[in-house]
Amino acid sequence: MLKKFFSSVKLAISLFLLLLFLSAFGSFVSTTNPQSGILGLVIKITGKSHHEVIDIFTRLGLVDVYHSYLFIFLLILLAINLLVCTVTRLPSVFTILKKEPLINKNIFNDKPYDIEIDHKDEALESKITNMLKSYKIIEECGEDKKVKYITGEKGKLGYLGVHIVHLGVFIILLAGILGGFFGYSGNIAILEGDTDDSVILKDNKTVKLPFKIKLDNFHLSYYDNSSKPKEFKSDIIIHDEGPDKFYTIETNKPLKYKNLWIYQASYGFFPSKDVKFIFNFKAKEMEKKIVVGMDEVYKIDDKISFAVRDFAPSLSLDSQGKLIN
Repeated sequence: MLKKFFSSVKLAISLFLLLLFLSAFGSFVSTTNPQSGILGLVIKITGKSHHEVIDIFTRLGLVDVYHSYLFIFLLILLAINLLVCTVTRLPSVFTILKKEPLINKNIFNDKPYDIEIDHKDEALESKITNMLKSYKIIEECGEDKKVKYITGEKGKLGYLGVHIVHLGVFIILLAGILGGFFGYSGNIAILEGDTDDSVILKDNKTVKLPFKIKLDNFHLSYYDNSSKPKEFKSDIIIHDEGPDKFYTIETNKPLKYKNLWIYQASYGFFPSKDVKFIFNFKAKEMEKKIVVGMDEVYKIDDKISFAVRDFAPSLSLDSQGKLIN
């Protein structure tokens, strides 16, 4: 019963469709921009905050679909399905591969014909053998030694084609299952000159790297007379056992180190601890200039206080084509 269930073609098609749906669903879940995609749609429909929606999706395992238990379970089912189908059908394929081709003498008896050839028998046999060298040849001499029957068969390995494809898909599924259990994908934001080893996953959990990364220098270039980024890359230093190791990571040129892929995913601006923000505060007849640092709480009165927690630079070009904020 189980064998019949796991070797079912309907099961394979159903699993493929479910995996296709979950993969498409996962590509529209963005925690970095929760106002868009599936999260944004749920926020609009339910009226909940993006923090509440992300919390619900996290509990359901839908924030990182590709590492969710449901996705991994479907991959395991599909892998078992392919394995059972292959094991069930391989014996019959091996039987066909071992079977010798048969010589059908009837086709000669039903339609007899004569051929006159000027070549010697040795030359003719060599020529035929050369023509049929890619075939498996079976020879049998007739009752009078002048007749020789030759039959050839080609393309038997084609019976293994489906199973070779199954093996390839099985290896891909196995890699996906192992990646789901032991792999992870997250972000690590490092300020220029700082060192860090904490990767933040999509569900806000933290994973410690077995080494530390220092952002030694960040390079950013723009297209001529434009504020559009042309290229950005990072010079990093890996602090690990032994001497420090120096690498450069570019947008489409990641670094593989100790079975971990390190990508230059994006970049951002963050002020140093010494930067000051200047605000002109106006209320009724009162006007005041306020100077605060990053995360510094400023108390306006007994009821109102504020602090700069984050900022987004407004870049433009001056008359000389240089970037200004």
